[in-house]
Amino acid sequence: MSELQPEKRAEVAQKLSGKLKTGMTPLECELIWAIARQLAEDAVEAVRAALAESVGKCAFLPKDIGYTLAHDLESVAIPFLKVTEIFSEDELIEIAGDVSDAVRVAIAERQGLQAKVSNHLATVGNLEVAHALVQNETAALDDHGFTTITKRFESNQNLLECLAKRADLSPRIAMGLIKKVSKTAREQLETRYGMSPDFVNVLAQEAENHALLDLAEFKTAAEAMQYATDLNKKGELTHTFCLMAIRGGNLPFFEAAIAVRTGTSVQNVELILREGNTQATSLLCAKARLPSMLHREIVEKVRDVIEANNGVQPQSLSNS
Repeated sequence: MSELQPEKRAEVAQKLSGKLKTGMTPLECELIWAIARQLAEDAVEAVRAALAESVGKCAFLPKDIGYTLAHDLESVAIPFLKVTEIFSEDELIEIAGDVSDAVRVAIAERQGLQAKVSNHLATVGNLEVAHALVQNETAALDDHGFTTITKRFESNQNLLECLAKRADLSPRIAMGLIKKVSKTAREQLETRYGMSPDFVNVLAQEAENHALLDLAEFKTAAEAMQYATDLNKKGELTHTFCLMAIRGGNLPFFEAAIAVRTGTSVQNVELILREGNTQATSLLCAKARLPSMLHREIVEKVRDVIEANNGVQPQSLSNS
């Protein structure tokens, strides 16, 4: 075989598929697989790529040849792994752990991909792999796979929008996506899963509040006060938002929010809240127009934040 020119060896590889048929004699099998093994180890990439295309759909291809092609260069491995059916779920998972993300995309694009393999790809693959999985309607994904994708790529709006179009989302996953996707996608999920518009809007508002709170990390009281003031001007510094802040342990921002809602200096708000006096805190919360039923909880949450810091008061921004 080595005496042939690369073009001729590639031609042999291309014609090999025509020789593959069920009912071959042991001698025929031995001869064909011997040729295939030589071609799989050929020094010329084009020859190996031609072989991958040729034998990819052979259901009885020997595993050793398959593994050689699967771990070859991307030009060889990608066309082969897109179509070959010789590997089990566990074998595909093993291969996916050793190859590049470009090759993982090829595995993610396979027809009828099993959930076990999809879940593994969702865990180890990059964004392109996740896109390939989500857009492959024949790839099975269960709640574990969907959750992995949404957690790993929660900031990629395009991917989440594609995910929302999947017909196999469970109601639990759909409700989680409602908090992350656009209004159009929310409406589609609402219709598909029979959710009331009011319920969808509540979830969306909760997600928006969490997103705003994620930004509420400041180095000085002036920064915190400015952010709280801006939110208040837009009507977004609601009592629900304030409660979410203290429940999330963001005491410095909560103090800035109360200062803005009451017109009190942030220094005085800090003194009152951190002293832990229930009556004084209740009066301050009433002035901030926070529901009276929440006052005791706020006192407890401030205490919890301090205890979470081993009894040390969180840093005061007003002294920064």
